[in-house]
Amino acid sequence: MPKRVKNQSSINDYFKRKQDKVSDLGPAISLRTNVTGSAIWVMVKKLQKELREELQRLKSLEQEYRDQYNEKKERWTSTRKVLVDELAALDQSYQTEIEPDEKGLSDDDANLEAVVAELKSLEQQQQQQQQQEQQQTGPGPAETTPEEAAAKAQRRRELMEEIFRLEDEYIDHLLNVEEKQRRWNERREVLVNALAAVDEYIRHMEENEWEDDTEDA
Repeated sequence: MPKRVKNQSSINDYFKRKQDKVSDLGPAISLRTNVTGSAIWVMVKKLQKELREELQRLKSLEQEYRDQYNEKKERWTSTRKVLVDELAALDQSYQTEIEPDEKGLSDDDANLEAVVAELKSLEQQQQQQQQQEQQQTGPGPAETTPEEAAAKAQRRRELMEEIFRLEDEYIDHLLNVEEKQRRWNERREVLVNALAAVDEYIRHMEENEWEDDTEDA
């Protein structure tokens, strides 16, 4: 209390004046409080509306990203299935298109070896016959008649011609099989590499679901 207040009357007057000032300010304070509260409430409602709109926008954006992701993954999964089917068909084609040629090549080789073996046997017989004739002393019947010698010579020519023919066929078949194998191996390598690339891309998509910014293939 200020020191200038000296008596009870003055004290009462002092408090009355203070009360009157507060009473005079009452309507202004009440109005100011109401105005401020209403403004805050309007701001809160506006902020809530903006937050709801932003949340809805984010949900829509997330769904859009999700749809794009699912569409892209479905497309790449479909591509992978096509590659797997092509690879399986290619493996099957080896059994139907190349293995028969490989077997035919083995048969050609076996036929050639059989003719070569017969020719060697015939030549060994002729050599043995010549040795026996050289070792023979004194008169005696000839071991080989001219007809037999001519027949053996004819057979030798036939075997030589057969060997040349079989060798030519074997070489042609071998080149054909090697060319088929080369094309088959190249095609399979392309499919295997493509499948590996697709698997890697799908793995990248799954690991970086929302960071996948790779351009559409």
